Amino acid sequence: MYPLSLYIRNTRNLAAFETTTALDPEDVTVLIKGDHDSVRDLYNRYKILTKKPRFAMKSSEKIVVYPVIEKEFDGGKSLAEKSRNEHQVVKDLLYEIDNMSQDDPAFNGKLSFCFSEFDHHSTEEEQQHLPHLRKTLTNDKRQELGREYNKTKKFFPTR
Repeated sequence: MYPLSLYIRNTRNLAAFETTTALDPEDVTVLIKGDHDSVRDLYNRYKILTKKPRFAMKSSEKIVVYPVIEKEFDGGKSLAEKSRNEHQVVKDLLYEIDNMSQDDPAFNGKLSFCFSEFDHHSTEEEQQHLPHLRKTLTNDKRQELGREYNKTKKFFPTR
């Protein structure tokens, strides 16, 4: 059972996302939002559980979506670079967390900080980048990117 605050937050995020998104299962913006929600869900489940979870930060966004951001956004090169740097910070923190014992006094603080960094990054993407991609790219292009995004998730490491 999930905490009420998690349910309310995810419901609010989904409702806001659904108002601007036809939930097409191949649309890259829908796929990215789903991945972000999976990480949020895992983190919230961790806070309830005692067993150390294994978190993953996929490279698919960097490989498939950030090059599109570079082309389609004003200031896209610097925006994509900022996003790549934020991604790397989270990946580095995840590496450190994976190599820590859950009994380490710094474990919970580092995990909370890591999630805070992830949440900032993903919220910015969901509120700014994904809606812009929905406006500027055709449905066919988003589906093409979605298929490529899913394909890269299978072949590239999570860290």
